[in-house]
Amino acid sequence: MFEQQIRAAFRAAAIGMFLLFCSCGEMDSIFPINQTYQVSALAGERSLNDNALLVRTGEIKPFFVHSIEGDPDVAGLRILLQTDGEPAAREAAFYTSGFAKPEDDKEDETPEGAVSLERMDQDLPPFTLPQDLEPGAYMMVFQVLGRDRQLLAKTEKPVYYLADLDYRIDGINAYLPGASSGSHLIPPGTVVLLEALIEADEGLDPYIVWYNGRNRIGTGKLSDGLGQILWKVPAQTGFQNLMAEVVPFPPVSGRDSPVAAARAPRVLGGKVRELSLPVSAKGEAQGPAGSVEKEDGKISALYRLSGNLQDSYARSPENELIPWDFENEISGKAPRWLPGDSIYGLAVGPEDTYSVPLAAMQQGPGRLGSFSFRFKPLRDGVLFRADFVTIENSSTGPVLELILETGALVLSVTAGEQQERISMDLPLGAEFITLLLNITIRDDSFSAALGQDEKTLALDHPLTGEGIYRFGRKAAVSPDAEPGEEAQPGPAAILDEFAVTFSSETPPAPPEGKGGDSDTAHS
Repeated sequence: MFEQQIRAAFRAAAIGMFLLFCSCGEMDSIFPINQTYQVSALAGERSLNDNALLVRTGEIKPFFVHSIEGDPDVAGLRILLQTDGEPAAREAAFYTSGFAKPEDDKEDETPEGAVSLERMDQDLPPFTLPQDLEPGAYMMVFQVLGRDRQLLAKTEKPVYYLADLDYRIDGINAYLPGASSGSHLIPPGTVVLLEALIEADEGLDPYIVWYNGRNRIGTGKLSDGLGQILWKVPAQTGFQNLMAEVVPFPPVSGRDSPVAAARAPRVLGGKVRELSLPVSAKGEAQGPAGSVEKEDGKISALYRLSGNLQDSYARSPENELIPWDFENEISGKAPRWLPGDSIYGLAVGPEDTYSVPLAAMQQGPGRLGSFSFRFKPLRDGVLFRADFVTIENSSTGPVLELILETGALVLSVTAGEQQERISMDLPLGAEFITLLLNITIRDDSFSAALGQDEKTLALDHPLTGEGIYRFGRKAAVSPDAEPGEEAQPGPAAILDEFAVTFSSETPPAPPEGKGGDSDTAHS
């Protein structure tokens, strides 16, 4: 009697669990029936792996992983294409050996466009994707159907459909901040700019995943700037292995989880290039690119632009360069870093403008000063502008601008109606160059010198010694340009280093004849 009660209890529990599972949704979400009716395919002569790249003319031949020979339950195979954000799936193919139907149903039981087969266990013919299918990332869904059209099993494979388009990645470049090490060893902690050399047909926006070893260090679309990333070299010495994996579209959701990415570097099935970097404490740390050295009481700010906007001497958020919109003030735009020669720097131009914070500037009446720049010229535009303040806060205070014009670098100095220019030859596309710009502040005059040339302007009011310093501005147009011609778009220069020094030394009296000379000097 007791034994019968035990058996009855087990039967009741089993029935209850079965009814609970059935109420939870599709049976394939509870039981691993995909293992019984698992479907795969061949794309051409290759197995259709996850994240396969498919083209317009490629044939896809489905097959059952495990034999269903003599299985009376399987009556159809439906293949769908699902995209993120689209609730309705696109049908790609339908195979059937006949579904059950009521006796009074005289309509054709075969769906339109389906391939009719005698048996589902026979060799399935290949199919091609719809000719009007848009390129993109899809989830290809294989649904195994029973006699009553019920879902017996489901297999999903993420794929990329290229149609007639293509892309490639030719390699990876690495750029260091400042002068590159002569031994080509990279010190730990260095911030490196990595660049993937990608070419893609119009209509594609490749998606890049960056890895250091098996760890992700960056992901995103090429159009969002992920073809280049900043990466801080870890403290561990030895060779650091880097890899960029590129796919034509962002992957469909559900197959690109951080957990899966942490376990294996190649989870997207994309095109890959690798790079190995030697890291050693013997590598040469970045030194000053220009002639600026720290001198107590003189230096105000030094920006070495090693992947950040910090003042190298006062590492505080209050001393960082401020992304600046000259119409709306603080822009909040992320800095853009660009490679040039063997190093990288900060893009400066009409769309890449920055203000030097007052906290980084020398407070007090500095009399002798200099601005040091290390930069690579790219095209016409304003590199730097300084507005100096008079004790009367007068609008006639001097304004200094460094302007890249075709084949030259021009120093323009204005004060009220006075204007002076110094021009020096500077071919666009030249290597990184170091430039020292000196200024002298007197009670009644302001002088600026570039190379051996110096210009002096008379002042109505003495200067406080302070100024407003900014990089980039509305692009300059060459004086020889046709009426209505606009300046070239894009950054004017790549800035690697900027420094300001001031001292309170008494400047010498200006030489005779320096106050009103309006000739343009060349060097």
